[in-house]
Amino acid sequence: MPSYTNNELVAVVHRVVDREHAPTVSKQTHYRTLMNWVAKAKNGNPVASSRRGPPPALHPEAEQNRVEWVIGSQYVGSNGMIFSRRQATYLAMMTGKTFGHGWYRRFLKRHPILSGRTSESTTKACDGRTRLFTTLCKVIIDHKISNSRLFNMDKTAFYTNKGSKRVVAVCGSRNVWHPDLSTGFH
Repeated sequence: MPSYTNNELVAVVHRVVDREHAPTVSKQTHYRTLMNWVAKAKNGNPVASSRRGPPPALHPEAEQNRVEWVIGSQYVGSNGMIFSRRQATYLAMMTGKTFGHGWYRRFLKRHPILSGRTSESTTKACDGRTRLFTTLCKVIIDHKISNSRLFNMDKTAFYTNKGSKRVVAVCGSRNVWHPDLSTGFH
């Protein structure tokens, strides 16, 4: 079976439309296939083969806006890059089409700058804990406090979230995170 590119197909079709003998031109393409493309060209249809499968659920401009939104959210450092089920439901309501794993996989294939990543969990109190730890270390060193003077009086329970969050992020980036907004309890 002969293989040919879209550019070769367009060139061969234009040669036949310009009244060149079709059987001599059809050495690279099948004669019947060539004549089908010539008929389409005479009717005004495009001569390039279209992509297989259903059309994309989102318009190409909307998909490009989604890609720019993900890149911008990550650049600013917000947690807006999580592609949640709520956003997929909203998009489905706007377009009337559903979004599933297949759409997500094809979306990432159409936009190779993005990839599915697992984000790290950070808390809002992370900076406060780091500052407290640094201050305590400085006080302990400055006042030469021994370990016999330190004791743990905090009886606060900790709530851990062991689940991971899948996000869409720029390929190769390292700052993939989501805030852990769980409240503490006593």
